[in-house]
Amino acid sequence: KQAGSQVEENRMRFDFTFSRAMTPAEVEKTEALMNKWIYEKFHVVTDIMDIEQAKLTGATALFGEKYDDVVRVVSLGDYSVEFCGGCHVENTSDIGMFIIDSEESISSGVRRIEARVGLGAYEFVNARRDMFESVCNDLQAKSVYEVETRLNTLKTQYADAKKELQELKNKLALSQVNDIINNAEVINGVRKMIVKLNDLDKDLPMQMVNELKSKNEPYFFFLFNVSKDKVSLLCSC
Repeated sequence: KQAGSQVEENRMRFDFTFSRAMTPAEVEKTEALMNKWIYEKFHVVTDIMDIEQAKLTGATALFGEKYDDVVRVVSLGDYSVEFCGGCHVENTSDIGMFIIDSEESISSGVRRIEARVGLGAYEFVNARRDMFESVCNDLQAKSVYEVETRLNTLKTQYADAKKELQELKNKLALSQVNDIINNAEVINGVRKMIVKLNDLDKDLPMQMVNELKSKNEPYFFFLFNVSKDKVSLLCSC
């Protein structure tokens, strides 16, 4: 149900009750439906009538709104009939174009669509085109049709580099095990090791423990592995 709106010359917003975010497909379908109605050039009909008579037409009323005995009913083909005191175009084609800029939550169970219309829609598309051309230049793509290929190549290169970096970190950490063992404090014949390392692969701490076990010496090992804003702990003895 409608939960609020604002209409301006080149933009609009529409609030409605809904339990979740719209999917990209739903946003696209809504956009396509609106532009279809614009293209079909519906004449907007306004009638002034008694409220009881208006209710018989099936006109949509906003929940919580108070209406006088005589109301204004606005009709758009067979698609929309509503009580409305606001201004309207004379024909849907006057809107020109409808593009959804954003869809977001504004409170529990209420979503908001922000949209551009008319000249505002053209300016929005033009700004996106300029942004896309800038991305093309940054990616050194010869045309917009190469952007996806270039992005996929960069993602693969990034994944490979990230994997290689992690492998180097793991090798470095394992190479530190002997230094950790040799420099450990020995208490009553037991080596005590409390170590803090960064960004270890999730399997590496156990490899370090297995390396310690292979020494066949009594030990106490406590590891802090710090990764971004998380800390994992491992204790072995």
